[in-house]
Amino acid sequence: MNFMLKIEELDIFESCLIKLKAFEDHRGTYNKLVSKEILDYFNFHIEEINFINSNKNTLRGLHLQDSKKNCSKMYYCLEGSVTSLQLDTRKKSPSFGQYFDTKLNSINNELLYVPHGIATGFYFQENAKLLYWQSDSYKPGDEKVFNPSHFVKSLNLNNPIMSDKDKNSLPF
Repeated sequence: MNFMLKIEELDIFESCLIKLKAFEDHRGTYNKLVSKEILDYFNFHIEEINFINSNKNTLRGLHLQDSKKNCSKMYYCLEGSVTSLQLDTRKKSPSFGQYFDTKLNSINNELLYVPHGIATGFYFQENAKLLYWQSDSYKPGDEKVFNPSHFVKSLNLNNPIMSDKDKNSLPF
């Protein structure tokens, strides 16, 4: 595939980091974040494109769109650095029930692919901007929210900024 440098499989089954090619010259940098080739490779159809602008020490998630329709996601860090939080809720997956985190930043030019059935969240180490595509539209009735306290402990987070919905959610 000529649009990627490589695909790096992550510990969570079917999740991966896509190392994108950046084209640089005296004018600056050009990045092709998503193309037909990438979409075809992952059998990914875009229903929504979303943008998150978060302050330092913010923890968002763990959220899951639990519909019958596939709701995979692709994430790209536009500015700053974030830690992607992932929980595999797929009962037939070899990584079912396991928690993972992946670092994303605006320098590494990586796209994170997360398949349907993975609850995701983000910890913002600094003010950061995140762009993401999802293959199904958000439907409040299909949303599941899991308490991110596992990540608060494992990442040694000190009193992160969280929504009441996330704070009061049940553990997986």
